[in-house]
Amino acid sequence: MVGSEGAAIIGGCCGTDPSYIAQLSRQIASITPAARTIQPMEAVSSLFTEKELTQEPAPFLIGERTNTNGSRLFRNKLLKEDWDGILDVAREQAASGAHALDLCVAYTGRDEIRDMKEALSRIVTQVDLPLVIDSTSPQVIEEALKMIGGKSIINSINLEDGEERARKICRLAKRYGSALIALTIDEKGMAKEASRKEEIAKRIYRMAVEEEGIPAGDLLFDTLTFTLGSGDESLRTAGIETMEGIRRVKKSCPGSHTV
Repeated sequence: MVGSEGAAIIGGCCGTDPSYIAQLSRQIASITPAARTIQPMEAVSSLFTEKELTQEPAPFLIGERTNTNGSRLFRNKLLKEDWDGILDVAREQAASGAHALDLCVAYTGRDEIRDMKEALSRIVTQVDLPLVIDSTSPQVIEEALKMIGGKSIINSINLEDGEERARKICRLAKRYGSALIALTIDEKGMAKEASRKEEIAKRIYRMAVEEEGIPAGDLLFDTLTFTLGSGDESLRTAGIETMEGIRRVKKSCPGSHTV
């Protein structure tokens, strides 16, 4: 296995003892592991399964019913501290065909770290989907990442308050091996035009990939869109600008994804 397949770590399982390991060590001491070409999979995972970020057929579906901002049912269960009910919502979302679950427990006046830990302590062992940790608090994000035995997605970073907070989240993503959603928002606000979306994405890409060492394949850009049917004349072309923004970002930020 060492010489032919490139195994780089050899050991023993249950029942082996020091004499066995010593003999094994002597036998492989002169063998050089065969070279291997490894292409890492761009995917996220839970304890039980992995999901590739590029789905065929597209898209990669992120379920948002496990989110206090996206589901009144979920929010009410959180306020009642119905943890089994929260687990049921996550299971139902998984059964509906989602590839990952967006988990957000933020609610004014509550202890977000405690709520995140309570929810995760059940979900990570009883729901087989990868998780998207959705919080504006770096402390909440880190406590969540410590509990996840797979590769998650952090939702999200932007440049609304400059780069300091975004860099802090990038470093958490790198330390814990997480993918990262990045919104095209900067100090001037949300980007509406394709050119602005591209400009901000390039700035985030440079910071996250080139300076902080995040793999390009772990960066997922959200180029934003806005309500098309609101009657607001300025938003009539919002969908077109979003689609063009996606095309530009894919070209300007090689290897990254869009969400």
